[in-house]
Order: sequence, then C-alpha cells, then structure tokens
Amino acid sequence: MPVAVGADILEEARTIPPAPDRGTSAPESVTLGDCRAALTATGRIGHVVVDPPESRGACPLRVSVVTCAYNEARNIEGFLLSVLNSLQRSFTIQEVICVVSGSTDGTDELVRSWARRDARIRLILQSDRIGKAAALSLGMSAARGEIIVVENADTVPLPESLERLTSTFQDPAVQLACSHPVPVPTRPGWTGRIGTTLWEVHDLVSRRMPKAGEAFALRAPPVLIPWDVEDDDTYVGICAGLRAGRSVYVPEAIILNRAPETAREYFRQRFRVNSNILQLWQRRRLRSSTWQARYVVPALLEAIRARPDRLPGLLGLTVSELLVRAAALLASRLRRTSRETWAPIESTKVAILRTVPTRHPE
Repeated sequence: MPVAVGADILEEARTIPPAPDRGTSAPESVTLGDCRAALTATGRIGHVVVDPPESRGACPLRVSVVTCAYNEARNIEGFLLSVLNSLQRSFTIQEVICVVSGSTDGTDELVRSWARRDARIRLILQSDRIGKAAALSLGMSAARGEIIVVENADTVPLPESLERLTSTFQDPAVQLACSHPVPVPTRPGWTGRIGTTLWEVHDLVSRRMPKAGEAFALRAPPVLIPWDVEDDDTYVGICAGLRAGRSVYVPEAIILNRAPETAREYFRQRFRVNSNILQLWQRRRLRSSTWQARYVVPALLEAIRARPDRLPGLLGLTVSELLVRAAALLASRLRRTSRETWAPIESTKVAILRTVPTRHPE
C-alpha cells in the first residue's frame, strides 16, 4: 500500500521530527518548504508553477526511478519519501529501484522496511561495492518503465521537479532530460560559497549543452554502461544524446543537494570527479561539457555580467578548479589502470530532508 507518512510536507512547510543521531552533528530538521523558502529568499529560485501537460489525452508515462546507494542511511528515507509523493500529472511512478552496494550502515534494512509498505520499491542488493557504473547498469537493466529517472540517493527533488523532467518526454523526439541541481544553503564560509558558485556555473553550462548529473531521465531502453566506466553520468548523457532525437535541459526541474562544508572534502570530491572525467576522455574519447572551453568560458562571462559582485567567488572557483584538474592530470599520468571504485570520503554533508525513523515490523 502507498506510503502515508509525511506526505503532507511536500506541499506545506511542516517540521518532521528528527531522525536519531547517526553519528553526524546535524542541524535542526528540514522540510522541503524550508528549503524552498530559503532558496527563494536568496534569489536562487522563484515560485515554480507546474503547467499541465500539453497533451491531456495522452496516457501517463510509466516511470522507473533508479538510485544507487552506498551507506546512505541518513538520506535514503528522505529521498524515497520525496520521490514517491512527487506531483504526478504526466506520469506515474511504476517502481523505485534501489541498488544498495556493500553498505554497512543499515541502508538495505531501511529500504526493505519501506518496500514492505509500498510495493513500488524494489531492492537490489550487491554484497560488494564494485563501482557505481556496475550498480547503475544493474538498476537500469532491471527497470520496466517507459522512462527511466536516475537520481543520486543523497539528493531530494522538489515536489514538482520529476513532473517537470518527465513531461518533456511527451515530445517523442526527446531522448534525454537533465535536471537542475541546486545546493541548499550551507553554513557560512569559503567552501560553501565556492560550492554554490560551482553549481551556478554548471547551470549556465547546461543551458548550452545539457549535462546529466545529480538527476536525469532517459527514454527506454536504457544506455548500457560498461562496468569499468569511470564517469557514468557523462557516459550515459553523451550516449543518450547520440541517439536519434535530442537532449534537453530543464532548469525548473530542481534537485536539492548539499555542497561540502570543509575545504578538505571539497577538494577530495572535485579531485575524484575530475579524475573520472579525465579517464573517460583518455580511454573512450568522450569529453564532458565542463571540460570544454566553448561551453565553460561563455558561462563564466555570463555569470560575471549577471552578478559582478560574484567576481571574487568566480575567481576562487576558477583557480581551485584549475589546481584540482592539474592534480588529476598528474595522477592520471602516474597511474596506469582505471579506478572504478574510490575510498569513501568522510562527509560533512547531512540529510536534506529528515524523516521519522522507520520502525521495522516485529
């Protein structure tokens, strides 16, 4: 039967009781209403109104949501709650496939508990952590929907975001639709400002070349990912874009994430991302749009023109990114083999949407 707990918070800013401490000094409970209000106040988003689908007579699209999770116990319940209760006009969620790989924090038990209450949730358990590409390929190959939405387990879609994303597929020419990741406000500090600026530039790049990232949707059948692919998002995005059809970017499909709050975590995360992008280019000659000057330079210039006061942050972002990319390039020259898995990064990020702890049936 459908999940009932906390459904009303998707339309109202009601406080959800905090989950028990999982070893992280988390702030007070957060609701989607709180996130929307904070982002609107900072000018990051305006009021989003969902237009009805153009073709009212069309049958709703059947959608499979696929997520890969490794030690996401503090995030997975908020993710499932927000996805299952998303506004659905042009589509219906047929299933939510959670591929849990080698987790040691009880992520698999939380997913099992939710699956007992909602038959749409499917758990695929990998005993070993062998890389996100392998997990994602496994999840997408099990999907039965017409449209497959892929989203990271540590993110949260706004209530109307999946509707915005999937409604684009009413146009039969669309093969890939990319979302707009927006970091929720972080604690004051240099790292938070740089992280926020990074995602603003990503938005401007995506408006020139749609880029699969935190969440994207593609038409079935899915793109098959070799298990040794380092940068799965870029690989899927490029391969889907090569199909007969077109790729689109949907700025209104806002996906909430969190930026790192310490310089150590930020640089380690960016090193990993850029290393994977670089390996994808070196081994398969597939290049991310964020590594192409024809997209990045105009995006930076547009950001400066729109907000001259952000110039120091953009300069800081540019310098830090150049340093990280130089380090990634040097490491790739010294390393002879690819890396499908990385050692986990100790994260300062906390759950975006906190939920009542799940009680497991006796």
